[in-house]
Amino acid sequence: LDVNDNDPQFMDLSSELTLNELTPPEVTALAVKAEDKDLLTNLTFALLTRADIADDMSGHFTINSTTGDLRVQTMLDYETRMEGTLVLTVQDGGSPARTSTSTVRVMV
Repeated sequence: LDVNDNDPQFMDLSSELTLNELTPPEVTALAVKAEDKDLLTNLTFALLTRADIADDMSGHFTINSTTGDLRVQTMLDYETRMEGTLVLTVQDGGSPARTSTSTVRVMV
């Protein structure tokens, strides 16, 4: 019997993402990957909306909760916002669930 005693960890996640403002919606901007050392854990990815972060860019992106594919949702505009922040989480399926968070800086 495996106890859920490990937090899931992001794998090879860059802290910076550079995108062209002409990147069309639905393009996968980043393939987010994670692992958990516990057995039989289903990982769920999420993109947090952070009203307390002035440069939050979560409204421009979506993330597939199962695959971790981060996609552009709306066109980016260099003149409006040259850079911003995304806060990503990954949660395991254990009981109680364990979560890890990472911040990615987006440059347009």
